[in-house]
Amino acid sequence: MDLFELDLFVDAISKYLKLNQPFTILQEKKGLTWEPAYSVESNKDLESIQIFSDYLMVNVGVLDFRALPEEYFYKIRALVDLLDRFIKDRKKKHSGLGGELFEEAEHKILALRLGGRIHYKEIRYIDKEMYNFIKINGLDRKFFALGIQLHSILALPFEIEANRYQEILWNELQRLNLTDSSGRLYGYRFFYNEQLLMETNTDFLLTEEFSVLYRGITFYHPRKALHIAPLDKRSSIEWKQKNLLEVITLNKRGALFLLLRKEDGNIYCIGVNRGKLSAPVDSYFGTYRCRYKMGITKEEFNSIFDIFEREKYYKKSLNEKGLLSVIQNTLNLQPLPEKMLVSKYRFLAYFMLPYGIIKFFCRRKKYPCYGWKDVFIRPYIVSSMNRKKITRWLEEASLSRSGEDKCFE
Repeated sequence: MDLFELDLFVDAISKYLKLNQPFTILQEKKGLTWEPAYSVESNKDLESIQIFSDYLMVNVGVLDFRALPEEYFYKIRALVDLLDRFIKDRKKKHSGLGGELFEEAEHKILALRLGGRIHYKEIRYIDKEMYNFIKINGLDRKFFALGIQLHSILALPFEIEANRYQEILWNELQRLNLTDSSGRLYGYRFFYNEQLLMETNTDFLLTEEFSVLYRGITFYHPRKALHIAPLDKRSSIEWKQKNLLEVITLNKRGALFLLLRKEDGNIYCIGVNRGKLSAPVDSYFGTYRCRYKMGITKEEFNSIFDIFEREKYYKKSLNEKGLLSVIQNTLNLQPLPEKMLVSKYRFLAYFMLPYGIIKFFCRRKKYPCYGWKDVFIRPYIVSSMNRKKITRWLEEASLSRSGEDKCFE
């Protein structure tokens, strides 16, 4: 399917699933299509899942993910996520029926997300510890988003020295048990030729000091590392060898993160996690709602990047409004639409302080970067983004910078 057909299919099936409306999946010469229905029996649902998963295995598994245009590959990721949602929805609906088919379809999804080079029938024979390691850390989604394709031997890419990565088999890793003073096991360290590769808890969940970047698993803390490392690197021809800023809004209300694309091909993902700047954020590895593009100069790129790197270095409190404020100030855009705790005027803010205290107590999560000291001393600065107006602000900013005011879905 071309990009337009992918769009239609993804949008249509997403709406059916959201509204819990019955439908069937069909396969035509050009690709997948759908058909609305008044009701769907279990055998028809299972047939649709079979068609959907087989189509993806045949048509996606053979592709070189890194060679595909980003926009097209994102739609493929959305398509696989759609199949995942479809399977979970129907598995819950038809509890106890089609167990083998559901399991086979889930194995196909995992094989695709790991690069499509692994036959889905091999998934059932993966080492259980390795399988748990992949799933609990979401490595399948992260590798898929970054276009990392594992070979049939299922070797995982690790940074073994500075900027030097190597694919290593699970059984080649040397494991050291970590215990506390009472002898209780609390985690593991994994080595290769005496070089530390990663540390996990007893469930094989990576500690925060280790991240997945575009070349594999590496020692890098998204919040505590002093520098901002590139999440990905691609040919900048895709964005005309210019500097580009993208604001990615998520389906979760008010959530967003930024992508900074540099003319040298480096892509930086910057967001917020636990009230601190994080680079990258896990939201990158999922699907988004809208993407707003803004062309920026080299000087503006360096200015924005330097501000965020200082924020990261000093670990200042930050929220999504703070991310957009940096953009607004650096690019001289229109003021951000704010929703004040009480009033932006000092006299009124102090006059309405009792109401502001109650409001802040009841809705504190909406003001994550502010504390009680701000409320009492400077109530006129306590604000959050106006969720209803921020979309229009992004559209106007995108129009002024790229000539487009639409959301790139």
